[in-house]
Amino acid sequence: MPGTFILSPAENGIDPIEYFDSKQLLQPFYKDKELLVLGIAKSEDEAIALVKEIYEASVEYGHDSIRPYIEELFS
Repeated sequence: MPGTFILSPAENGIDPIEYFDSKQLLQPFYKDKELLVLGIAKSEDEAIALVKEIYEASVEYGHDSIRPYIEELFS
């Protein structure tokens, strides 16, 4: 679905979350890859807003960054 954005934990070890256009999932890199989907957005602006919501939730639950919050949710 072009124009739909996927949010997932970033693999670069620096950023907590990355988002990308879902059409990237057609690339061979993703063929046999397991991907933890944190959210789906219908636009880049909505993806950014969703990242902000996740960050605000992590702060509300006492985390100083998103990554420990995500790890706690999905462990």
